[in-house]
Amino acid sequence: NYFKSKEEILLTLISDLFDEAMELMDVDPEVPLTHEKFIDVIHKSVDVSVQNPQRWKLYMSLSFQPDVTPLLMEKMLPRIQPFMIQMNNYFMERGHQDPITMMRYYSAVMDGVQLHILMDPQNFPVDKVKQMMIDQFA
Repeated sequence: NYFKSKEEILLTLISDLFDEAMELMDVDPEVPLTHEKFIDVIHKSVDVSVQNPQRWKLYMSLSFQPDVTPLLMEKMLPRIQPFMIQMNNYFMERGHQDPITMMRYYSAVMDGVQLHILMDPQNFPVDKVKQMMIDQFA
């Protein structure tokens, strides 16, 4: 037995998925996002759902469990926060009046796009949606 509890298994799985996504994004939270890098993040964030749907379906289904969400927020927030600050700074530098709300809105849109890709991968207009997100957020 490698894990002490189901909670530990869950947190390890979610943490590994987060690490995988951050490695794929190739984003250093200490380095300000450029326009080009943000476009790259949009592409990679969408593509991760297309390229490995089973893994991300698992992540989404676990993340949205009522008992799991508070646990994830508590444990993952310290790891996610530097990226949130980086994105907030990006939107602030782009002149958005409310960069925190813009960052949250972008995250919500990205979550929805990824979810729809997982639900209907054959019909979802991936390339068009990526371009719409670039036009709106980058």
